[in-house]
Amino acid sequence: MLSPMQLVSERAEGPAADSRALSEQALEHIDSLYGAAMRLTRNPADAEDLVQETYVKAFRFERQFKPGTHLKAWLHTILHNTFLNL
Repeated sequence: MLSPMQLVSERAEGPAADSRALSEQALEHIDSLYGAAMRLTRNPADAEDLVQETYVKAFRFERQFKPGTHLKAWLHTILHNTFLNL
């Protein structure tokens, strides 16, 4: 939980800071996403492409992510839906 001072400082930094924070947090899950992609595709090159497309979509639609919800689950949902749409 953020303190009131942290909330004020984050708001002062603006959307760019929020975007950076989300990017850093999202990249922490790359190994988990790659493992899931390998189970789905069974091909390293396809798994890498799937993870890359997942991150592209996540960053494109980052405003739809609700802070306080589970980022890893959101990313895995994007990965799974991207795989189904291939």
